[in-house]
Amino acid sequence: MNIPLFIPIALWGLAAAATATATYFGGRAIFKRKNRTKLGVLGMQAAGKTRFLSFLRNIPFIEKSTDKEEYKSFTYRHNKKAIRIDTGIDIGGGSIYKDDYISIIKNSDVVFYFFDISKYLNNEIKSGEFNYKRECNSRFELVFSESKKLEIPTVFIGTHSDQCLKDQKVIRKEFLNLLKNKSYYSSLKDVVIINLTNTKQLENFIDKVFSK
Repeated sequence: MNIPLFIPIALWGLAAAATATATYFGGRAIFKRKNRTKLGVLGMQAAGKTRFLSFLRNIPFIEKSTDKEEYKSFTYRHNKKAIRIDTGIDIGGGSIYKDDYISIIKNSDVVFYFFDISKYLNNEIKSGEFNYKRECNSRFELVFSESKKLEIPTVFIGTHSDQCLKDQKVIRKEFLNLLKNKSYYSSLKDVVIINLTNTKQLENFIDKVFSK
């Protein structure tokens, strides 16, 4: 039976070229294969997935609700790096089910998961029903368990750090304190904390992920 996840957007089908596949991030090898690598991008609504993809494509980011949009393959170039991105789909505007999440993870070699760390720490609740922290935790557990089972490297990215109005070290400490008893703590302890509207931070993040 499908279990609703209520995550409006998922991106997949991104692939890094061979020039960027011997990558290390947080001391761990991410892109181990010498050929092209599929990158699955998952996450919460308005967490920065489409902004991240727009940056890689070098096109203006337009803030809007995403329904279903296919994009053609392209190459991202930065600091003499060439990252080949395969054709993929940006999906949004509706519920995504557990089976879809699992399918995307199974068809990826590396998974990125985006969430708004400001909303998480503030435990944003909408209409008395949608509890952001609880919804994030359920997805953390799913992504962690599936990625671990399939031995797929996963990077969790906490965006909108600027809205926390705190030093990143403080943000990290507060976030990890909330997860210290969770089964997926080991995967989240290396969480990336970033402001995606800061071009320098975004470029530094991509450099670390796709460096040789």
